Amino acid sequence: PEKTQTFSIAYLQHDLLPHPLHPACGSRLYSRWNPVPAKSTPTEPAFSSIKMKIAMFTDTFYPKVDGIVTSILNFSKELIKKGHEVIIFCPTYSDSKELKIKGLSVYRFFSFSLLPYKDVKIAIPNIFKVLKLLKKHKPDLIHIHTPGPLGYIGTISSKVLKIPSAGTYHTLVSQQMMYISPANLLNIKKAINKAAHTTAPKIFREGQDECSGFACKEDISQDNIGKKIAWIVSCGIYNNCDLVIVPSDPIKRILKEKGIKRSVITVSNGIHTDLFIPKKKYNKKIRKIIHVGRISFEKNVDRIIKAFSLLAKKYDHVNLDIIGGGPAIKSLKDLSKKMGLSKRINFLGYISHNKLPPYYRKSDFFVTCSTMETQGLVILEAMSSGIPVIGANAFAIPDIVKNGKTGFVFEPTDIEELADYMELLVKNPILVEKFGKNSIILARKHDLKKTSRLLDETYQKIRQALI
Repeated sequence: PEKTQTFSIAYLQHDLLPHPLHPACGSRLYSRWNPVPAKSTPTEPAFSSIKMKIAMFTDTFYPKVDGIVTSILNFSKELIKKGHEVIIFCPTYSDSKELKIKGLSVYRFFSFSLLPYKDVKIAIPNIFKVLKLLKKHKPDLIHIHTPGPLGYIGTISSKVLKIPSAGTYHTLVSQQMMYISPANLLNIKKAINKAAHTTAPKIFREGQDECSGFACKEDISQDNIGKKIAWIVSCGIYNNCDLVIVPSDPIKRILKEKGIKRSVITVSNGIHTDLFIPKKKYNKKIRKIIHVGRISFEKNVDRIIKAFSLLAKKYDHVNLDIIGGGPAIKSLKDLSKKMGLSKRINFLGYISHNKLPPYYRKSDFFVTCSTMETQGLVILEAMSSGIPVIGANAFAIPDIVKNGKTGFVFEPTDIEELADYMELLVKNPILVEKFGKNSIILARKHDLKKTSRLLDETYQKIRQALI
Protein backbone atom coordinates (compact mmCIF):
# COMPACT_ATOMS: atom_id res chain seq x y z
CA PRO A 1 0.00 0.00 0.00
CA GLU A 2 2.80 2.46 0.85
CA LYS A 3 4.49 1.74 -2.48
CA THR A 4 1.21 2.28 -4.31
CA GLN A 5 0.59 5.64 -2.69
CA THR A 6 4.14 6.90 -3.32
CA PHE A 7 3.99 5.84 -6.96
CA SER A 8 0.60 7.42 -7.59
CA ILE A 9 1.40 10.72 -5.87
CA ALA A 10 4.65 11.06 -7.81
CA TYR A 11 2.83 10.58 -11.10
CA LEU A 12 -0.05 12.84 -10.08
CA GLN A 13 2.38 15.66 -9.36
CA HIS A 14 3.84 15.34 -12.85
CA ASP A 15 0.41 14.82 -14.46
CA LEU A 16 1.62 11.63 -16.12
CA LEU A 17 -1.26 9.61 -14.65
CA PRO A 18 -4.62 10.89 -13.45
CA HIS A 19 -4.83 8.50 -10.47
CA PRO A 20 -3.35 5.32 -8.95
CA LEU A 21 -5.31 2.75 -10.95
CA HIS A 22 -2.39 2.06 -13.28
CA PRO A 23 -1.44 -1.66 -13.54
CA ALA A 24 1.96 -0.80 -12.03
CA CYS A 25 0.11 -0.06 -8.80
CA GLY A 26 -1.27 -3.60 -8.72
CA SER A 27 -4.85 -2.36 -8.50
CA ARG A 28 -7.74 -4.64 -9.48
CA LEU A 29 -9.76 -1.51 -10.19
CA TYR A 30 -7.79 -0.46 -13.27
CA SER A 31 -10.25 -2.05 -15.70
CA ARG A 32 -13.01 0.15 -14.26
CA TRP A 33 -11.17 3.37 -15.14
CA ASN A 34 -12.44 5.37 -18.11
CA PRO A 35 -11.10 8.94 -18.05
CA VAL A 36 -13.09 11.59 -19.91
CA PRO A 37 -11.31 14.68 -21.29
CA ALA A 38 -12.61 18.07 -20.22
CA LYS A 39 -14.59 20.10 -22.75
CA SER A 40 -14.44 23.85 -23.14
CA THR A 41 -17.59 25.85 -22.46
CA PRO A 42 -18.77 27.89 -25.49
CA THR A 43 -19.54 31.58 -25.17
CA GLU A 44 -23.27 32.21 -24.61
CA PRO A 45 -25.04 34.29 -27.29
CA ALA A 46 -27.27 37.24 -26.47
CA PHE A 47 -30.83 36.29 -25.54
CA SER A 48 -34.00 38.32 -25.18
CA SER A 49 -36.84 36.84 -23.09
CA ILE A 50 -40.53 37.67 -23.54
CA LYS A 51 -42.50 37.61 -20.29
CA MET A 52 -44.70 34.54 -19.99
CA LYS A 53 -47.19 32.83 -17.68
CA ILE A 54 -46.18 29.21 -17.00
CA ALA A 55 -48.56 26.69 -15.41
CA MET A 56 -46.71 23.80 -13.75
CA PHE A 57 -48.37 20.50 -12.83
CA THR A 58 -46.69 18.25 -10.28
CA ASP A 59 -47.72 15.33 -8.08
CA THR A 60 -45.09 16.23 -5.49
CA PHE A 61 -44.43 19.65 -4.00
CA TYR A 62 -43.51 21.65 -0.92
CA PRO A 63 -43.34 20.81 1.99
CA LYS A 64 -42.14 17.43 0.70
CA VAL A 65 -38.40 17.36 0.14
CA ASP A 66 -37.09 15.64 -2.99
CA GLY A 67 -35.24 16.43 -6.20
CA ILE A 68 -38.38 17.29 -8.16
CA VAL A 69 -39.56 19.81 -5.56
CA THR A 70 -36.09 21.36 -5.38
CA SER A 71 -35.94 21.68 -9.16
CA ILE A 72 -39.43 23.22 -9.43
CA LEU A 73 -38.78 25.76 -6.69
CA ASN A 74 -35.33 26.69 -8.01
CA PHE A 75 -36.55 27.20 -11.56
CA SER A 76 -39.73 29.01 -10.45
CA LYS A 77 -37.74 31.54 -8.44
CA GLU A 78 -35.32 32.14 -11.32
CA LEU A 79 -38.15 32.49 -13.85
CA ILE A 80 -39.95 34.97 -11.58
CA LYS A 81 -36.73 37.01 -11.37
CA LYS A 82 -36.83 37.23 -15.17
CA GLY A 83 -40.33 38.68 -15.03
CA HIS A 84 -42.34 35.50 -15.68
CA GLU A 85 -45.38 34.39 -13.66
CA VAL A 86 -45.60 30.81 -12.36
CA ILE A 87 -48.80 28.96 -11.43
CA ILE A 88 -48.39 25.58 -9.69
CA PHE A 89 -51.01 22.82 -9.46
CA CYS A 90 -50.07 20.27 -6.78
CA PRO A 91 -51.40 17.93 -4.03
CA THR A 92 -52.49 18.93 -0.53
CA TYR A 93 -50.27 18.07 2.44
CA SER A 94 -51.62 18.03 5.99
CA ASP A 95 -48.67 20.03 7.32
CA SER A 96 -48.31 22.42 4.38
CA LYS A 97 -47.56 26.07 5.12
CA GLU A 98 -48.08 27.85 1.86
CA LEU A 99 -45.17 29.55 0.16
CA LYS A 100 -45.39 33.31 -0.15
CA ILE A 101 -43.41 34.31 -3.22
CA LYS A 102 -44.39 37.26 -5.36
CA GLY A 103 -45.23 36.05 -8.86
CA LEU A 104 -46.02 32.50 -7.68
CA SER A 105 -49.58 31.15 -7.36
CA VAL A 106 -50.15 27.69 -5.83
CA TYR A 107 -53.36 25.66 -6.16
CA ARG A 108 -53.68 22.42 -4.22
CA PHE A 109 -55.98 19.46 -4.82
CA PHE A 110 -57.25 16.83 -2.42
CA SER A 111 -54.86 13.92 -2.04
CA PHE A 112 -54.39 10.76 0.02
CA SER A 113 -51.22 9.03 1.20
CA LEU A 114 -49.85 5.98 -0.56
CA LEU A 115 -49.50 3.37 2.18
CA PRO A 116 -47.11 2.65 3.77
CA TYR A 117 -45.27 5.79 2.52
CA LYS A 118 -47.20 8.67 4.04
CA ASP A 119 -45.26 11.39 2.22
CA VAL A 120 -46.13 9.94 -1.21
CA LYS A 121 -49.39 11.62 -2.25
CA ILE A 122 -51.98 10.63 -4.84
CA ALA A 123 -53.97 13.69 -5.90
CA ILE A 124 -57.56 13.61 -7.15
CA PRO A 125 -57.77 16.76 -9.28
CA ASN A 126 -61.05 18.25 -10.43
CA ILE A 127 -60.66 18.81 -14.18
CA PHE A 128 -63.37 21.48 -14.21
CA LYS A 129 -61.66 23.43 -11.44
CA VAL A 130 -58.33 23.12 -13.25
CA LEU A 131 -59.79 24.41 -16.52
CA LYS A 132 -61.49 27.29 -14.71
CA LEU A 133 -58.21 28.33 -13.07
CA LEU A 134 -56.31 28.06 -16.34
CA LYS A 135 -58.88 30.24 -18.08
CA LYS A 136 -58.48 32.75 -15.27
CA HIS A 137 -54.66 32.92 -15.47
CA LYS A 138 -54.40 32.37 -19.26
CA PRO A 139 -50.95 30.73 -19.22
CA ASP A 140 -48.75 30.82 -22.31
CA LEU A 141 -47.40 27.34 -21.60
CA ILE A 142 -48.14 24.26 -19.49
CA HIS A 143 -45.21 22.38 -17.99
CA ILE A 144 -45.83 18.97 -16.38
CA HIS A 145 -43.25 17.50 -14.00
CA THR A 146 -44.71 14.10 -13.09
CA PRO A 147 -46.62 11.33 -14.89
CA GLY A 148 -49.22 11.10 -12.12
CA PRO A 149 -52.85 12.28 -11.92
CA LEU A 150 -51.93 15.99 -11.95
CA GLY A 151 -49.46 15.52 -14.77
CA TYR A 152 -52.13 13.68 -16.75
CA ILE A 153 -54.68 16.44 -16.09
CA GLY A 154 -52.06 18.95 -17.23
CA THR A 155 -51.71 17.27 -20.64
CA ILE A 156 -55.51 17.01 -21.06
CA SER A 157 -55.91 20.70 -20.19
CA SER A 158 -53.23 21.57 -22.70
CA LYS A 159 -55.16 19.81 -25.45
CA VAL A 160 -58.58 21.17 -24.43
CA LEU A 161 -57.41 24.79 -24.19
CA LYS A 162 -54.87 24.48 -26.99
CA ILE A 163 -51.96 25.67 -24.84
CA PRO A 164 -48.41 24.59 -25.81
CA SER A 165 -46.91 22.10 -23.36
CA ALA A 166 -43.62 20.67 -22.15
CA GLY A 167 -42.96 17.77 -19.81
CA THR A 168 -39.85 17.15 -17.72
CA TYR A 169 -39.04 13.51 -17.00
CA HIS A 170 -37.55 13.79 -13.50
CA THR A 171 -37.96 10.28 -12.10
CA LEU A 172 -37.64 6.74 -13.42
CA VAL A 173 -41.16 5.76 -12.42
CA SER A 174 -40.57 2.20 -13.61
CA GLN A 175 -37.96 1.79 -10.86
CA GLN A 176 -40.41 2.93 -8.18
CA MET A 177 -43.00 0.22 -8.75
CA MET A 178 -42.23 -1.10 -5.27
CA TYR A 179 -44.35 1.83 -4.01
CA ILE A 180 -47.49 0.84 -5.89
CA SER A 181 -47.42 -2.96 -5.96
CA PRO A 182 -50.70 -4.47 -4.68
CA ALA A 183 -48.97 -5.80 -1.55
CA ASN A 184 -47.72 -2.33 -0.67
CA LEU A 185 -50.98 -0.58 -1.47
CA LEU A 186 -52.81 -3.00 0.85
CA ASN A 187 -49.99 -2.67 3.40
CA ILE A 188 -49.75 -6.46 3.71
CA LYS A 189 -46.18 -6.96 2.56
CA LYS A 190 -44.89 -6.53 6.10
CA ALA A 191 -47.29 -9.18 7.39
CA ILE A 192 -46.25 -11.56 4.64
CA ASN A 193 -42.64 -10.90 5.49
CA LYS A 194 -43.12 -11.57 9.21
CA ALA A 195 -44.71 -14.87 8.37
CA ALA A 196 -41.51 -15.73 6.53
CA HIS A 197 -39.48 -14.81 9.68
CA THR A 198 -38.00 -11.72 8.06
CA THR A 199 -38.42 -7.94 8.48
CA ALA A 200 -40.10 -5.35 6.29
CA PRO A 201 -36.90 -3.53 5.25
CA LYS A 202 -35.27 -6.80 4.27
CA ILE A 203 -38.10 -7.71 1.93
CA PHE A 204 -37.24 -4.69 -0.20
CA ARG A 205 -33.56 -5.60 -0.36
CA GLU A 206 -33.80 -9.36 -0.70
CA GLY A 207 -32.63 -10.54 -4.08
CA GLN A 208 -31.06 -7.22 -5.11
CA ASP A 209 -28.37 -8.93 -7.11
CA GLU A 210 -31.04 -10.63 -9.19
CA CYS A 211 -33.20 -7.58 -9.87
CA SER A 212 -31.16 -4.44 -9.16
CA GLY A 213 -32.52 -4.00 -5.66
CA PHE A 214 -36.05 -2.97 -6.61
CA ALA A 215 -38.03 -6.08 -5.74
CA CYS A 216 -37.84 -9.30 -3.77
CA LYS A 217 -37.25 -12.63 -5.52
CA GLU A 218 -40.86 -13.75 -5.48
CA ASP A 219 -42.01 -10.43 -6.99
CA ILE A 220 -39.66 -10.34 -9.98
CA SER A 221 -42.23 -11.25 -12.63
CA GLN A 222 -44.89 -9.02 -11.09
CA ASP A 223 -42.36 -6.18 -10.80
CA ASN A 224 -41.35 -6.50 -14.46
CA ILE A 225 -44.99 -6.34 -15.53
CA GLY A 226 -45.44 -3.29 -13.32
CA LYS A 227 -42.41 -1.61 -14.88
CA LYS A 228 -43.74 -2.24 -18.38
CA ILE A 229 -47.10 -0.73 -17.42
CA ALA A 230 -45.31 2.25 -15.87
CA TRP A 231 -43.40 2.87 -19.10
CA ILE A 232 -46.56 2.57 -21.22
CA VAL A 233 -48.45 5.04 -19.00
CA SER A 234 -45.61 7.55 -18.63
CA CYS A 235 -44.74 7.46 -22.34
CA GLY A 236 -48.43 7.98 -23.16
CA ILE A 237 -48.53 11.10 -20.97
CA TYR A 238 -45.26 12.60 -22.21
CA ASN A 239 -46.04 11.85 -25.86
CA ASN A 240 -48.99 14.24 -25.45
CA CYS A 241 -46.56 17.10 -24.72
CA ASP A 242 -45.11 19.26 -27.48
CA LEU A 243 -41.61 18.75 -26.09
CA VAL A 244 -40.00 16.47 -23.53
CA ILE A 245 -37.21 17.74 -21.27
CA VAL A 246 -34.73 15.53 -19.40
CA PRO A 247 -32.05 16.55 -16.89
CA SER A 248 -29.31 14.38 -18.42
CA ASP A 249 -28.34 12.79 -21.73
CA PRO A 250 -28.48 9.14 -20.53
CA ILE A 251 -32.17 9.56 -19.69
CA LYS A 252 -32.77 11.02 -23.14
CA ARG A 253 -31.44 7.83 -24.71
CA ILE A 254 -33.54 5.63 -22.40
CA LEU A 255 -36.77 7.51 -23.18
CA LYS A 256 -36.21 7.15 -26.90
CA GLU A 257 -35.66 3.40 -26.44
CA LYS A 258 -38.81 3.06 -24.34
CA GLY A 259 -41.17 4.78 -26.78
CA ILE A 260 -41.03 8.57 -26.44
CA LYS A 261 -41.76 9.91 -29.93
CA ARG A 262 -41.61 13.63 -29.20
CA SER A 263 -38.45 15.72 -29.47
CA VAL A 264 -36.35 15.34 -26.32
CA ILE A 265 -33.84 17.94 -25.14
CA THR A 266 -31.53 18.04 -22.13
CA VAL A 267 -31.82 20.85 -19.58
CA SER A 268 -29.93 20.28 -16.35
CA ASN A 269 -31.94 20.99 -13.20
CA GLY A 270 -29.03 23.09 -12.04
CA ILE A 271 -27.71 24.01 -8.60
CA HIS A 272 -26.84 27.20 -6.72
CA THR A 273 -23.07 27.21 -7.24
CA ASP A 274 -22.95 30.53 -5.38
CA LEU A 275 -24.42 28.73 -2.34
CA PHE A 276 -22.36 25.57 -2.60
CA ILE A 277 -18.99 27.30 -2.82
CA PRO A 278 -15.77 25.23 -2.92
CA LYS A 279 -13.82 24.35 0.17
CA LYS A 280 -10.63 26.39 0.57
CA LYS A 281 -8.48 23.77 2.26
CA TYR A 282 -8.14 20.01 1.84
CA ASN A 283 -7.26 17.73 4.74
CA LYS A 284 -3.93 15.95 4.77
CA LYS A 285 -5.63 13.05 6.53
CA ILE A 286 -9.01 11.81 5.27
CA ARG A 287 -11.49 11.60 8.14
CA LYS A 288 -15.08 12.16 6.98
CA ILE A 289 -17.28 10.56 4.32
CA ILE A 290 -20.74 12.01 3.61
CA HIS A 291 -24.02 10.86 2.09
CA VAL A 292 -26.94 13.25 1.56
CA GLY A 293 -30.39 12.46 0.22
CA ARG A 294 -33.79 10.95 0.88
CA ILE A 295 -33.26 7.87 3.04
CA SER A 296 -35.55 5.36 1.34
CA PHE A 297 -35.01 1.68 0.57
CA GLU A 298 -34.45 2.10 -3.17
CA LYS A 299 -31.49 4.43 -2.46
CA ASN A 300 -29.50 1.42 -1.19
CA VAL A 301 -27.87 3.26 1.70
CA ASP A 302 -27.47 -0.12 3.43
CA ARG A 303 -24.78 -0.98 0.88
CA ILE A 304 -22.85 2.16 1.81
CA ILE A 305 -22.95 1.07 5.45
CA LYS A 306 -21.77 -2.44 4.57
CA ALA A 307 -18.90 -1.07 2.47
CA PHE A 308 -18.01 1.37 5.24
CA SER A 309 -17.86 -1.53 7.71
CA LEU A 310 -15.06 -3.07 5.61
CA LEU A 311 -13.22 0.26 5.57
CA ALA A 312 -13.76 0.88 9.29
CA LYS A 313 -11.90 -2.32 10.19
CA LYS A 314 -8.70 -0.86 8.67
CA TYR A 315 -9.07 2.84 9.48
CA ASP A 316 -10.36 3.76 12.91
CA HIS A 317 -10.12 7.52 12.27
CA VAL A 318 -12.70 7.67 9.45
CA ASN A 319 -16.40 8.40 10.10
CA LEU A 320 -19.55 8.44 7.94
CA ASP A 321 -22.23 11.16 8.09
CA ILE A 322 -25.69 10.32 6.69
CA ILE A 323 -27.94 13.35 6.14
CA GLY A 324 -31.62 13.08 5.28
CA GLY A 325 -34.90 11.56 6.40
CA GLY A 326 -37.12 8.81 5.07
CA PRO A 327 -38.72 5.41 5.65
CA ALA A 328 -35.41 3.47 5.77
CA ILE A 329 -33.87 5.39 8.68
CA LYS A 330 -34.82 2.93 11.43
CA SER A 331 -33.60 -0.14 9.56
CA LEU A 332 -30.31 1.60 8.73
CA LYS A 333 -29.75 2.60 12.34
CA ASP A 334 -30.42 -1.01 13.34
CA LEU A 335 -27.94 -2.22 10.72
CA SER A 336 -25.34 0.25 11.94
CA LYS A 337 -25.81 -0.91 15.52
CA LYS A 338 -25.67 -4.59 14.50
CA MET A 339 -22.33 -3.98 12.78
CA GLY A 340 -20.93 -2.17 15.78
CA LEU A 341 -20.71 1.16 13.93
CA SER A 342 -23.02 3.31 16.04
CA LYS A 343 -20.13 5.53 17.11
CA ARG A 344 -18.66 5.73 13.59
CA ILE A 345 -21.85 6.48 11.62
CA ASN A 346 -23.73 9.69 12.39
CA PHE A 347 -27.38 9.95 11.33
CA LEU A 348 -27.88 13.72 11.27
CA GLY A 349 -31.48 13.68 10.02
CA TYR A 350 -33.01 16.27 7.72
CA ILE A 351 -30.99 19.48 7.29
CA SER A 352 -32.50 22.40 5.38
CA HIS A 353 -31.03 23.10 1.97
CA ASN A 354 -29.45 26.46 2.83
CA LYS A 355 -27.66 24.90 5.83
CA LEU A 356 -26.09 22.02 3.88
CA PRO A 357 -23.01 23.78 2.35
CA PRO A 358 -20.74 23.60 5.44
CA TYR A 359 -21.48 19.88 5.85
CA TYR A 360 -20.22 19.22 2.32
CA ARG A 361 -17.12 21.38 2.76
CA LYS A 362 -16.17 19.75 6.06
CA SER A 363 -16.33 16.31 4.42
CA ASP A 364 -13.59 14.67 2.35
CA PHE A 365 -15.70 12.82 -0.21
CA PHE A 366 -19.31 11.90 -1.04
CA VAL A 367 -20.77 8.41 -1.58
CA THR A 368 -24.06 7.31 -3.15
CA CYS A 369 -25.38 3.88 -4.09
CA SER A 370 -28.64 5.01 -5.69
CA THR A 371 -29.43 3.22 -8.94
CA MET A 372 -32.35 5.36 -10.14
CA GLU A 373 -30.97 8.88 -10.57
CA THR A 374 -31.99 10.92 -13.60
CA GLN A 375 -29.36 13.46 -12.57
CA GLY A 376 -28.48 13.65 -8.87
CA LEU A 377 -28.60 17.21 -7.50
CA VAL A 378 -26.91 16.27 -4.21
CA ILE A 379 -24.01 14.85 -6.23
CA LEU A 380 -23.61 18.16 -8.07
CA GLU A 381 -23.86 20.07 -4.79
CA ALA A 382 -21.05 17.95 -3.34
CA MET A 383 -18.93 18.48 -6.46
CA SER A 384 -19.57 22.22 -6.41
CA SER A 385 -18.34 22.18 -2.80
CA GLY A 386 -15.07 20.72 -4.04
CA ILE A 387 -15.30 17.10 -2.92
CA PRO A 388 -15.00 13.95 -5.08
CA VAL A 389 -17.89 11.50 -5.50
CA ILE A 390 -18.06 7.71 -5.51
CA GLY A 391 -21.30 6.67 -7.21
CA ALA A 392 -23.09 3.64 -8.60
CA ASN A 393 -22.60 2.95 -12.30
CA ALA A 394 -26.29 3.36 -13.16
CA PHE A 395 -28.39 5.68 -15.32
CA ALA A 396 -27.27 9.33 -15.04
CA ILE A 397 -24.56 9.06 -12.37
CA PRO A 398 -21.67 8.26 -14.77
CA ASP A 399 -22.72 11.34 -16.75
CA ILE A 400 -21.50 13.63 -13.94
CA VAL A 401 -19.15 11.39 -11.96
CA LYS A 402 -16.29 11.06 -14.43
CA ASN A 403 -14.47 7.89 -13.47
CA GLY A 404 -10.85 8.68 -12.73
CA LYS A 405 -11.39 12.44 -13.00
CA THR A 406 -13.99 13.67 -10.50
CA GLY A 407 -14.36 10.42 -8.57
CA PHE A 408 -15.16 6.77 -9.21
CA VAL A 409 -18.13 4.69 -10.35
CA PHE A 410 -18.65 1.12 -9.16
CA GLU A 411 -20.97 -1.75 -9.99
CA PRO A 412 -24.07 -1.14 -7.83
CA THR A 413 -24.09 -4.56 -6.14
CA ASP A 414 -20.32 -4.84 -5.64
CA ILE A 415 -19.84 -3.77 -2.02
CA GLU A 416 -16.16 -4.77 -2.05
CA GLU A 417 -15.47 -2.55 -5.06
CA LEU A 418 -17.16 0.36 -3.30
CA ALA A 419 -15.05 -0.30 -0.20
CA ASP A 420 -11.90 -0.45 -2.37
CA TYR A 421 -12.63 2.96 -3.88
CA MET A 422 -13.32 4.39 -0.42
CA GLU A 423 -9.97 3.06 0.76
CA LEU A 424 -8.23 4.43 -2.32
CA LEU A 425 -9.38 7.95 -1.47
CA VAL A 426 -8.70 7.55 2.25
CA LYS A 427 -5.10 6.59 1.44
CA ASN A 428 -4.59 9.36 -1.12
CA PRO A 429 -5.42 12.88 0.12
CA ILE A 430 -3.61 14.36 -2.91
CA LEU A 431 -5.97 12.42 -5.16
CA VAL A 432 -8.95 13.70 -3.17
CA GLU A 433 -7.81 17.27 -3.75
CA LYS A 434 -7.18 16.69 -7.47
CA PHE A 435 -10.59 15.08 -7.99
CA GLY A 436 -12.23 17.75 -5.84
CA LYS A 437 -10.87 20.57 -7.96
CA ASN A 438 -11.91 18.77 -11.15
CA SER A 439 -15.40 18.40 -9.64
CA ILE A 440 -15.71 22.15 -9.13
CA ILE A 441 -15.09 22.79 -12.84
CA LEU A 442 -17.74 20.26 -13.91
CA ALA A 443 -20.32 21.47 -11.38
CA ARG A 444 -20.04 25.05 -12.66
CA LYS A 445 -21.53 23.90 -15.98
CA HIS A 446 -24.72 23.15 -14.04
CA ASP A 447 -25.04 26.58 -12.45
CA LEU A 448 -28.73 27.41 -11.97
CA LYS A 449 -28.41 30.78 -13.71
CA LYS A 450 -27.19 29.00 -16.86
CA THR A 451 -29.73 26.19 -16.75
CA SER A 452 -32.68 28.50 -16.01
CA ARG A 453 -31.64 30.63 -18.97
CA LEU A 454 -31.69 27.51 -21.16
CA LEU A 455 -35.13 26.58 -19.83
CA ASP A 456 -36.35 30.12 -20.56
CA GLU A 457 -35.03 29.86 -24.13
CA THR A 458 -36.80 26.50 -24.50
CA TYR A 459 -40.10 28.01 -23.32
CA GLN A 460 -39.77 30.84 -25.84
CA LYS A 461 -39.14 28.38 -28.68
CA ILE A 462 -42.14 26.22 -27.72
CA ARG A 463 -44.34 29.30 -27.59
CA GLN A 464 -43.16 30.38 -31.02
CA ALA A 465 -43.50 26.81 -32.34
CA LEU A 466 -39.79 26.67 -33.16
CA ILE A 467 -39.39 23.14 -31.74
